[in-house]
Amino acid sequence: MPTTTHLPSQISRLPLSDLAQLTTANSEVEIGTECIITPYTQKDDLLFSSYQKIQIKQYITLRFGYWKEVSTKELATILKIKESSIIVNDWNDDDCGAQFNYMIPTTTEIQNIILPKN
Repeated sequence: MPTTTHLPSQISRLPLSDLAQLTTANSEVEIGTECIITPYTQKDDLLFSSYQKIQIKQYITLRFGYWKEVSTKELATILKIKESSIIVNDWNDDDCGAQFNYMIPTTTEIQNIILPKN
């Protein structure tokens, strides 16, 4: 039986103008999605070899301006979530300098994958 956790409902209807507070004039907010799938095992799962469990984490991704850095504290306040739940992906590009992308978890789901028979 799959299990799912969901993002608090207060973020499900957020006005985009709230996010625009974090940008400079003539700057954009880009919103996307990302899904990360990883193997998921627990001690009791070893008893069942006909399937494998995977964890599916879904995220809303945010980019401000041209990969600009924003305050995670301010972002968390606007989204009404804990600052620690925001994942910051940052890297340095030789041509463009520092780039920042923000991932906000939305759902986590555990699914069973039936393994093929040999």
